[in-house]
Amino acid sequence: MRDEEYIEQLKGLHVNIISEFDPHMSSMCGVVASVNQIKKTRGDYMQNFRLCDPSSNDRNEVTVNLFDARTDGLFGGLQKGDIVFLCDVEYNRQFGERVQVVGRARRGFWVALRRSTLAEHPCSRRFDLSETDWHVARLLKQWHDAHETRDAVPAERELRPGRPLLRTDEIKEGCAQFFDYACRVIANSLQAPERRVLLVTDFTINSQPLQTYNTRTTIDFEYIMQVTLWDENAQDGASLEPKSLVMLKNCTRKTSLRRAQEVVIRGDQRKVQNAARIIPISPESPQGRTLIELENEYWTQKGNPEHMREVPLGPLLSTTTIKGSYTHIEELVDRPLPSQPVKYKVRAHVMGYCPADAQSWIQSWCKACRQPSPGETCRICSQTSQTYIYQGFLRVMDEHDRRLIISITGASSRKHFPHIRVGPSTEDHVQALQASLDVMMQRGPRGPTYHDFGVLPYTGKDQEQYYLLVDTQFMLSR
Repeated sequence: MRDEEYIEQLKGLHVNIISEFDPHMSSMCGVVASVNQIKKTRGDYMQNFRLCDPSSNDRNEVTVNLFDARTDGLFGGLQKGDIVFLCDVEYNRQFGERVQVVGRARRGFWVALRRSTLAEHPCSRRFDLSETDWHVARLLKQWHDAHETRDAVPAERELRPGRPLLRTDEIKEGCAQFFDYACRVIANSLQAPERRVLLVTDFTINSQPLQTYNTRTTIDFEYIMQVTLWDENAQDGASLEPKSLVMLKNCTRKTSLRRAQEVVIRGDQRKVQNAARIIPISPESPQGRTLIELENEYWTQKGNPEHMREVPLGPLLSTTTIKGSYTHIEELVDRPLPSQPVKYKVRAHVMGYCPADAQSWIQSWCKACRQPSPGETCRICSQTSQTYIYQGFLRVMDEHDRRLIISITGASSRKHFPHIRVGPSTEDHVQALQASLDVMMQRGPRGPTYHDFGVLPYTGKDQEQYYLLVDTQFMLSR
């Protein structure tokens, strides 16, 4: 059937279709077009998703925010294509053509059916569906199944045949080889004459984000995409200021060595294309209006009126495998040492390091005794199977001006600088380490460059508390 026929049947069943939304409506239903993870807000848990039906398009899908004090009042396994019924929800606001509705546990009820079997998702806020509701569910499932083979990107969003305009949440393995991408610039850094790195967002979720750049004062890392501009594109991107809107054309997707998803625009080495690939866009343009709508939704969901701020970029990046949220340095030093080792993730900038001479950082290490051992032979076990480690201290400060001294030592220190081959203190080795330590302290034009540190508190021989760098790598941004 055509969409118009589905619409007529739904209206005949007294369904409030999306294209005829009325702010006074308190009930509605639709197919899940996209869904975000459940998040904890200041009070309740919140689930955000979008609904579509045969009358809607990507510009007027209904955004739904459900709130409940417990996660069992929401849909833990909700997926794209599931069918949702909402009862006693309230109109919140409208962003362009897109409407936002809110369901609160104090008065609202909701049901979600799995797309494949129409089985209910467990939910404490459920209500009993009528025979008409089940008829509507089967009709929506039939419509969605019939349209499942359509391209992921609607035809009206293609800028030219064969090259779609993708959002961040549509960029994934297996998407179009070449595509266009509209976004807002967060940060802009020239890494080399032929290479420029942008951090951008379109306020939809990146399925493989790079966590290195996240801070508490800007966009959540899940919404950030790194874009690398090569050759002539690096020069064309010089005028992009933070917060500017831009259309990036002829993009490709790649997965970095850190397994993060990135966007790349490569140079035209054969000089066969003269068209610009970095095009500023106006807030009044269709793409600009869509970005602003998505941005307004993002800040509304966060419950935070904070404006987007630039993230400083540096040529040396840090990453830690420690999961979870960041710990303030003040919280870290005030906590009593736990009975079992606990690792923490800290975000701070480097104020200094010791020793000042990089050559003094390179120490021989006895594998058998697991401690530094100057010379070619261990003074304790007399073995000659020596290796080399780094040994020193970093002085860091977080965004709240609290300071911490982090020690670097032990066999694990060999992994902190993977771009440097650990070995005897040759001139090349010392120069590479010295350059990395110096770059670590560099400040960007808008302030210090923040790094992620994995920290393990421990008690020294003097019974004082110290902090060891663990599960952290510093890598060149390339």
